[in-house]
Amino acid sequence: MKEFKAAKAVIVKDDKILLIKKADTILNSPWELPGGKLEEDEDYFTALKREVKEETDIDVEIGRQLADWFIQSNEKGFRIDGKSWLCKPLTNAIKLSKEHSEYSWIDKRDAQKFKIAEAFKPVILSWLKLR
Repeated sequence: MKEFKAAKAVIVKDDKILLIKKADTILNSPWELPGGKLEEDEDYFTALKREVKEETDIDVEIGRQLADWFIQSNEKGFRIDGKSWLCKPLTNAIKLSKEHSEYSWIDKRDAQKFKIAEAFKPVILSWLKLR
């Protein structure tokens, strides 16, 4: 089984968080938090800033660490162990990468309407507990 490390951002603006939708996904939950896998010899903060910039074209200030998470697919032969951080956007205009088709700023009431990977629900819950 291939194992990866990843970092995800809970980007908060006006008491809402940013979700992005995968254009094509192998998972059943297309909505996710910005971020992604660490490259070889890359630390979590560098990876998080790089991935958020690649996926959304925004820069972030990284704050408090939130919940850890994981995704595993025995069928597809991979496991991703991840960490998440509360982030503040330093730029406003979002320009999605080609791997994403939509974005949405969601609040607590909206969270149930989006098909979010189970792995990220504890991360979102940890943000809600801070409020």
